[in-house]
Amino acid sequence: IKKNGTPGWGFTGQGLIPRVAAGTSVSVTSLGVDYAYVAGVNGASAFVGFAGTQSATVRANVTIDKCYVGENVVLTGNDAGAFRGGTYESNTTITNSYSLATLNGAERSGLIGNHWNVNVVIENSFNANGAITSDGYEWANIAANFKNVYATDSGEYTSEVKQLTADNMKGYDVLKSESKMSALNAGGAF
Repeated sequence: IKKNGTPGWGFTGQGLIPRVAAGTSVSVTSLGVDYAYVAGVNGASAFVGFAGTQSATVRANVTIDKCYVGENVVLTGNDAGAFRGGTYESNTTITNSYSLATLNGAERSGLIGNHWNVNVVIENSFNANGAITSDGYEWANIAANFKNVYATDSGEYTSEVKQLTADNMKGYDVLKSESKMSALNAGGAF
């Protein structure tokens, strides 16, 4: 999937679901994406390219549960997110999910790309190639709730995200070893 153009404040996205409009909801459960290349002008994602719109009276809602983005996925855009690229005034919930993808966000990247005026819940999930989100701008107006979240880069959320090396996110013992991500197994995520 590829979209050419100039990055900016346009509310566009590329992904399995290019856009979730304000006032609508999308739920994705038990889906994996692998062997894919997604390039977007603004939001790029294996799942939802962009969610919401500016000054919406009713938010867009994105829910991802028990999903993964494989290691043979490359996401490139201004805001590259494994599960949701760009957003403006939306609610995003990601649970029991992980990403091994290569994320090439010109400005922001992670399990989610940017987040402007959004509510985010991420539980029992991990990103083996970067941050949960690298968008930590004080103007982002994010209300974030993270529980049992792991990444190779904690980004702006050093107290909420447990930082591990990528090697500690792989292997058969990943959910049992105390030095890896045993809290995911305790929570019954996988």
